[in-house]
Amino acid sequence: MKKIILLNVILFSSLIVRSQSAKEQLSAMLLKKYGKDCIINGENGTPISFDALADRIIQASGEGKRVKYNSIRVTEGVIQELTMQIVDPASVKPLLEEIDFSNSSIGFYNESRQKISADDFRKILTDNRNLMPAVYNAANSVIKDYYIMAKPVPLAVTTTNGAGGNSSSLSVTSPTGFVQGDNMPEFSFTDISGKRWNSKDLLDKIVVVNFWFVECSPCVEEMPELNKLVDHYKNNRNVVFLSVSESSQEKIEKFLSKTQFHYAHIAREQAREYLLDWDIKMFPQNIIFAKGKVSFSLTGGIRGNGETIFTLLNNAIEKSLKS
Repeated sequence: MKKIILLNVILFSSLIVRSQSAKEQLSAMLLKKYGKDCIINGENGTPISFDALADRIIQASGEGKRVKYNSIRVTEGVIQELTMQIVDPASVKPLLEEIDFSNSSIGFYNESRQKISADDFRKILTDNRNLMPAVYNAANSVIKDYYIMAKPVPLAVTTTNGAGGNSSSLSVTSPTGFVQGDNMPEFSFTDISGKRWNSKDLLDKIVVVNFWFVECSPCVEEMPELNKLVDHYKNNRNVVFLSVSESSQEKIEKFLSKTQFHYAHIAREQAREYLLDWDIKMFPQNIIFAKGKVSFSLTGGIRGNGETIFTLLNNAIEKSLKS
């Protein structure tokens, strides 16, 4: 069986108090990170709850060990199932050593989801320590694709005694970006047609946001599906479609003269500050805000598995409209 790439390592330090409160907070953090539908398998391969996972992580951290996640099912960067292991930090191999570069059936993609050679993939990661490989597609322990991503901020947890030693607190540093349940950030855009968009005016709407740029081929490939989505909801004023781009207004206008993309377009001149604040580094991304909160998040385009961007976003929108 092929080795599965290490997707995340969670290391807990300065563990002083193992409290029920800390466990509950950690369990909630893991649930938010991976989503309630993600299957978590324990060390023996049997599915476990997020509470049980939190308990094992705290126990391992107290022993100076790490939790390693092996991907089982990943579709377009969305983790659907993983297995945990407790490992000694000294035994963890560098991520690049986990990849079988000699396997010609494996695809390699850069941060913009453009296909590149295995040699280029290895060189990019060797030359840039702030980047790392991640599984893009995997099924039944067989990896089909890898892509390059920015290293996530390690999830670090510290528990300390409260006043008098009767309570504990949990300090967590987690990866940036949008995750389910987050509040919609405040923004005020003017799109390339001159229309103003303010987050305060959209709190009662379903806001579908696409992050892209002109040279991003996976971004362009999914546009026909996104256009179908806009057409599907054209008579529903409760659903709004916005595109936020790294590209300049001049580039976008030139692009739109040849290619249809029916979202409202916010160009780099308006978006750059927000993209930096929101830590948007990977494209395309599709985020749905429902009544002021993130209800759906997907990084990367959809390829070759029969499930389209239209299907995924439409299902999420319909669910949000009914809630």
